[in-house]
Amino acid sequence: MRYTPEAGKIDLSVLCLADSVIIEIIDNGPSIPLNERERVFDPFYQILGSKQIGSGLELSIVAVIAKRISADIALKYANTEDETRIIVSLTLPIQE
Repeated sequence: MRYTPEAGKIDLSVLCLADSVIIEIIDNGPSIPLNERERVFDPFYQILGSKQIGSGLELSIVAVIAKRISADIALKYANTEDETRIIVSLTLPIQE
């Protein structure tokens, strides 16, 4: 929510499949350049020029938790034409 503009929008969706649950979060905040997309999972990493206050730990913590529970985390663009609106997708396996 910190990176979403004032009066911005955040969408959350949950999709239940036979073998997994997919949680997606989409916002209309600033985009993440393609060449920095994987780096945002590194502890303390912040995109250069970002004026946001923070530690750069949020997505790295999510990535560590995802790995420990055998989940997958991915980033993609909701709008691929102008590479805006990031989707954070977390796929959680359903365990018997």
